[in-house]
Amino acid sequence: MIRKVMARISEFDDVSQFDALEVFAREGKWQLRYMAERVASITAWEYSEGFREGLEQTLAEAGARHRVAICDSFEEIKKPEYRDAFDLVSMEGPITCHGHRVEHHDLFPAVFRVLKDRAWLLPEIFTDVDHYRQRQNRAMVERRVKDARRKFYELPGDMDGTVVPVGHAVAKYRKLAEDAGFKVLRHFSMPRNWDHGDMWYVAMALERA
Repeated sequence: MIRKVMARISEFDDVSQFDALEVFAREGKWQLRYMAERVASITAWEYSEGFREGLEQTLAEAGARHRVAICDSFEEIKKPEYRDAFDLVSMEGPITCHGHRVEHHDLFPAVFRVLKDRAWLLPEIFTDVDHYRQRQNRAMVERRVKDARRKFYELPGDMDGTVVPVGHAVAKYRKLAEDAGFKVLRHFSMPRNWDHGDMWYVAMALERA
């Protein structure tokens, strides 16, 4: 589905000129590889040293100019060298990061400082964490994770954070962007896979006000 997301973005902007960032890269064998084939340059952050070799190989094969940093993305994003650096920031993160972080929540509001004056933000959300874990044959997430999701997306009292409707996510990202001094030019959302529908992309074109 990332192909369709990038194709949709390319209807509005020339993605071949983009300097892009993937915040949670792993080995980059699927989403990141395809993005790297489309953009001018890609910066990839990954927490685990064990993924470095595979990540470097993936990006080299894709042919884009690239830079890999083995780092804590939540700290890396605060560095001054990245200010106003990227046309596209992709945040395809796990449900829990480094043991205590939940999804990409703690990247806000710092993520806005690395965007160019006109840029795309591409977070991926888990719209149903129980369904996702069942599909992966994994244990259900901790109560603290659902509580964090409920708080971050400002869900109503009758929702416990298991499900996050796409509309709620869009509203939250819009508010965060506007609070950071950006206006939302356009947005769209797509499921990562129509067969299960528990993970969605939200793509937002932003412009610094």
